[in-house]
This record gives sequence, structure tokens and C-alpha cells, in this order.
Amino acid sequence: SDEESVHRVQEDLSKMEAVIHLAAYIPADTSKNDDADAEECLKNVFATIRLLSALRDAKKMRAFVYASSFEVYGVPKTAPVHEEHPTQPLTYYGASKLIGEKYLEIFSRDMHTHYSILRFPAIYGPGDTIRRAIGNFIQAAVGKTLDIYGDGKDLRDLVYVSDAAEAIVKALEHSADGVFNIGNGVGLSIRDMAEAVQDAAHHALEIQNHPRTKPRIDFFFDITRARTVLHWEPTVSLKEGILSQLAWIKEKH
Repeated sequence: SDEESVHRVQEDLSKMEAVIHLAAYIPADTSKNDDADAEECLKNVFATIRLLSALRDAKKMRAFVYASSFEVYGVPKTAPVHEEHPTQPLTYYGASKLIGEKYLEIFSRDMHTHYSILRFPAIYGPGDTIRRAIGNFIQAAVGKTLDIYGDGKDLRDLVYVSDAAEAIVKALEHSADGVFNIGNGVGLSIRDMAEAVQDAAHHALEIQNHPRTKPRIDFFFDITRARTVLHWEPTVSLKEGILSQLAWIKEKH
């Protein structure tokens, strides 16, 4: 998002044949709209604009992969959510990612390059520090209780970090165009996640229910397009992913 920093690598960027754009400011809690996040999320927009502008001299450029988010959809009107679902983000972060998508579409049309927009759900695994259900449960697993707000029947989609990385590689390899939902493609309930963490913890963990603080929202992807166009399939099971992230957290402690 710093214009001078982009300018310093202008010559290197002009030699690029492909770009994977992962850089973003991500709020600690993407479901909240703090005033500070409104300002910080603008950096996502400026970063994308400046990067695309710097790449206009990249004559060998053939493909661009952009990491977007399920946040661009807002409240799902259907389940599962298809790529054609309306985009009505409810958060500053979701809005910033959607604006980046639109700038990329214009850039790719003007430059005659392929572009892939990958819309991810929660990505979990070693290194995950964002506050959301799966990460909160795994973090709490080093203690004694897992907290669920509501009945835990809300459905969510997840993708393990190595599966997310493989989707990016596939998008680049196939020079795929357009938007792709990347997830497990199944609705996992909040309670399913908590019980999976409970099973993986290898010590007594109590699941505690608390009054609901947010309306129920079910959210999971249709990943047919990623399967057919990218030839991509998630391979890491929920149990494997939880054990891996739990091991990473225990190492930190």
C-alpha cells in the first residue's frame, strides 16, 4: 500500500510473467466493523491498485491470482453459495476485497491477461491467529473448555492451509479465468468443529453453551467450478487439520 515501496520494485515487476496477490490487512475479527478497520482496510484497495498499475509494463504477464474472501457475499441467500451469488459485503474487509476483484477484472481486460479470483472461507492450520470458530476452539483446546454461543447448529465452510495453497497453484497452472469458490464444499456445524477439537485434544474438554449473540447464518460453498476447471479437490480431513494446528499451538506454549 506504500507507493514508494512499489516504485522501488517497478523494474522487477515489469519482468513478471505471473503474480499471486496474497497481501492484505485482515482485521483480528473480520465480522466486526471497528472504525480503525475502516481506515486500515482501505490499504487493501490502494495496495491492489498500485500493484496493478506497476504491472502495466509487464509485457510478458500471462496470469494473475488474487486471494479474495467469502466476506464479499454478505448474508447468504442460498446454500450452498455459488459464484453467481450476489455480492453484498457487510464488513469493511469484505468490501475491500470486492473492490480489489473489480479493479483486477478491469486490469485483466485491458492487459489481455488471465485472472483467477479465489474466494476462500476460513483458512485454518499452523499460523492461524484470526478470531473465528475453528481457530478459537483449537486455541482453547490447550485449556479445559470450548465455548459455543447458541445451539452450535450454524453451518460453516473451512479449508486447510495446504489445500488453499494447492488451489492457488492449480489456478496458476491452468491460467484459469474468473471467480472460484475454494472450500471443503460441505457445511460443518459449529458443534461439529467443537467436537472434532474435543476428540483431538487427548485430554478432558468440556463444551459449554452460552446465549446466542448473533443471528444464525449458514454458509458453505459450492466448489463444482474449482473441481471442474482447476481440477482441484480438498484433501486434508478436519481431524488432520485440527491435529496439525493443535501441535503448532502447543509448540508455542
